[in-house]
Amino acid sequence: MLRLAPGSDLWPVTWAPDGNLYASWGDGGGFGGTNSVGRVSLGVARIAGPPSNFTTSNIWGGVNTEHPAQFGGKAVGLLSMDGVLYAWLNWQNGTNGLAWSENLGGTWTIASWTFDDNEFAEATFLNFSQDYANSRDNYIYIYGIKRPYPRTDVYLARVDKTQITDKNRYEFFSGFDAKNDPTWNAELSHQKSIFHDPNGVTIPSVSFNAGINRYLLTSSHALGPTYGLDNLGIFDAPDPWGPWTTVEYYENWGNYPGRWLTYYIPTKTPDWMSIDGTKLHLIFSGESAFDSFNLIEANLSLYEFTTAVQETSKLIDEY
Repeated sequence: MLRLAPGSDLWPVTWAPDGNLYASWGDGGGFGGTNSVGRVSLGVARIAGPPSNFTTSNIWGGVNTEHPAQFGGKAVGLLSMDGVLYAWLNWQNGTNGLAWSENLGGTWTIASWTFDDNEFAEATFLNFSQDYANSRDNYIYIYGIKRPYPRTDVYLARVDKTQITDKNRYEFFSGFDAKNDPTWNAELSHQKSIFHDPNGVTIPSVSFNAGINRYLLTSSHALGPTYGLDNLGIFDAPDPWGPWTTVEYYENWGNYPGRWLTYYIPTKTPDWMSIDGTKLHLIFSGESAFDSFNLIEANLSLYEFTTAVQETSKLIDEY
């Protein structure tokens, strides 16, 4: 396991058109900083190269940054699409909203609208391949939860790629029709869960694994604010809305102590995720020593059922 940027947490990640990964952190100095040195509430960084030998640069906030941070909040979702970076921000005042950068993180525009935490909170983007290429359709998909505790469900929104900055164009998953196709509704009151865990959910992260043609969802499980970092759940599905198969459901993953924060799987191929989808990497953060950028490598072993044309997967961590 590799650990960098002590004191900086969260680390949502996306694959941009320049070939680099872009990530965001909270409450720290970013790469090369500490919990106090270069500390900002919200920062953005560039990660260049393969996981075995990458270089890092702080591009918005943090130590030796290219651009000073201009506002606070926390980014839990990050997406590169058509050369623009989009960040889903928790403003830490009971609302969540959108910001975007047309120069890969140098400067940002903030949407004038928000969603309430009790409606659609701490949202993350579904990431496909580089700069949202090879996406399944013309929609962007966004996963969210609701406050307060207990949180047991994940919800799904979608918006046309050309209308992401318009709140009135967002639709929410509202169930299935008679043909078992998903239905969508612009009213939040009609939204239904796409994932349920009676043991609890945290901020979900979903990445498309093109090599195995599956969507991978990560979340921690507990019913209160003391979610354990080692209570990691990994699930896969054929569509963004499910149905979800359990890949692994840990109660003591790595015996890592402390509270969970986030887990993200970069989609960059062939180095961060292999072409065949069986090798990938997980970026995660938590508390204490894990209040940092933490990286591990993992392998997927695929199993084919004889009773259905379906594959599921089993995660084998390499420490």
